[in-house]
Amino acid sequence: MRSSLKPYASCRGTHSSVDALFAIMAEQRLAAADIASVHVRLSPFLHGMCGGRSTATLAAAQLSLPYAVAAVLAHGHAGLDAYAQERRTGSELRAAMERIALEVDEEMPATEEPVVTVTGTGGGCWARRITQASGSPGNPLTEPAVREKFRALAGRVLAPERTRVLEDAAFGLAATGDVRELAGLLASA
Repeated sequence: MRSSLKPYASCRGTHSSVDALFAIMAEQRLAAADIASVHVRLSPFLHGMCGGRSTATLAAAQLSLPYAVAAVLAHGHAGLDAYAQERRTGSELRAAMERIALEVDEEMPATEEPVVTVTGTGGGCWARRITQASGSPGNPLTEPAVREKFRALAGRVLAPERTRVLEDAAFGLAATGDVRELAGLLASA
């Protein structure tokens, strides 16, 4: 019951901050260019786990909360493509990371989600805390979002038609009389 289906290609600890940034951008109708800075107040535990700024390796970038937030500003998303080598080392991402500030709140419990504050280029300031990150049991992904994630991942190694066949089979499992059908499809993938 504690399992999450992560919508972003980063550590689960980064997800509520990405969600908060997306929420503020949507509510205020902000584009990345309208954002001067993003301030994240977080627990010492989360900072120790996800506070790094290294982009030298995929794993380091995936464990970086500043990177996940900057990926939204630089690339419009925090999916796997935002973590590709050329994107991790690009000047657009580096410039976006410079706009991200972390503040460790020594009083914040380890399990509490961060508070994200966005300052606009026009001077506005908006704060948001998402207590249930997207994909968590308390805020599960919708079926269309799960299907989109499946297509994004499977489509990296399978042809579009093959991806569609496996997607339909996987999402039709509840109505399938024999799961060996799916096993056969997977074996021939």
